[in-house]
Amino acid sequence: MLHRLNTIARHMRTANCGGNGTALVLHDSFLDSVERYVTANFERSWLIWNYPADKDFGWLVDQLHPDTVVVERVERLMLHLRPLDLDALVQELGVVGEFATIDNHGWLRIGSGNNRKALSHESAVGGLDRVIRAGGQVYIEGWVRLGHSPPAAVIAVSDGKVVGEAPVTLYRPNASAVQREPALRWSGFRLHMPAGAVKQDVRTLRFYWVNFGTYGEFVQNNQDQQKLNTASELEGEMLHGRVTENAAGELVITGNGTMNLHDAGPAMGSLDKISRKGDFVHLMGWAGLGEAPASKVIAVVDGRVIGEAPVILRRTDVANAYRNPKMMWSGFEMRFPARSLGQDGKALRLYFVSADRFGTYSMDEDDRERLGAVLE
Repeated sequence: MLHRLNTIARHMRTANCGGNGTALVLHDSFLDSVERYVTANFERSWLIWNYPADKDFGWLVDQLHPDTVVVERVERLMLHLRPLDLDALVQELGVVGEFATIDNHGWLRIGSGNNRKALSHESAVGGLDRVIRAGGQVYIEGWVRLGHSPPAAVIAVSDGKVVGEAPVTLYRPNASAVQREPALRWSGFRLHMPAGAVKQDVRTLRFYWVNFGTYGEFVQNNQDQQKLNTASELEGEMLHGRVTENAAGELVITGNGTMNLHDAGPAMGSLDKISRKGDFVHLMGWAGLGEAPASKVIAVVDGRVIGEAPVILRRTDVANAYRNPKMMWSGFEMRFPARSLGQDGKALRLYFVSADRFGTYSMDEDDRERLGAVLE
């Protein structure tokens, strides 16, 4: 009998039949007429309407551990395969706002009525590596392990309701190495939720690792609770600071203290949209340093920071284009007063910042023309 998973997006279905073993079936629409004959051979099948790239395929195998893999493709598509948007495959779990409670038997129950799902308990470990605030949201990055492999998702629960959810799809080779478990290469997550969900007593906020039929509760240690209590606001830390360059080629920013940033070389990125709304100029794009996203972007005019924005927006297109899962969260959106740019904006400089490093984004002629147009 085919049915859609409650915790996976519409691209994935499961089949529970009377055969032996498990199968991962990657297919197109031509499978519809024969799927019952294929799935009847296996006890359990996962059917995904997509064609994954090598790394994405590895993630799926690590997650599901199928005994058999079946790939069905119509002949005309053999040379032109559409890429798999893995993040979209498991982007929305659809449980934010649902009730989530632990019953007397230790089962996690999510939802209500006919949509209620019960999950049995399993041992869980993991870590909250980074907690930041931006724009009324709290963003949490970390890694997870449920049993011997990553779960499908992470949910955050406050006052008995789900306030945040995220798929476990990010590449974390460091977690795999530390845990000595190859299956944890894709154990990373990035979750966001309203800042109001992180209350004064962070112990009321609970994190659960969720799999298809099991769950594990993440027990926060003192360090995790401190990160949640003192989550830094990425916007405004450098705003209005003075920017100079010292003899060593470092960028020196003075304002709330002094920061010395080492030159990491040319920055990767793009200004995809330059617009104006009233008295403010808006920039949207993506920013990277080396093979990872920057942590923030600053705009500088005449040695003063006029704008600052965290790099926290999802950019599946960038991750796919560079075949680098780390760039999934490389997007930013920034605004600053138009009057701070002068008549033509030629004095604007953009720097991408990460920890104690910076890279200079070289605005090309097209960037300058588009900026000048919104200032006219």
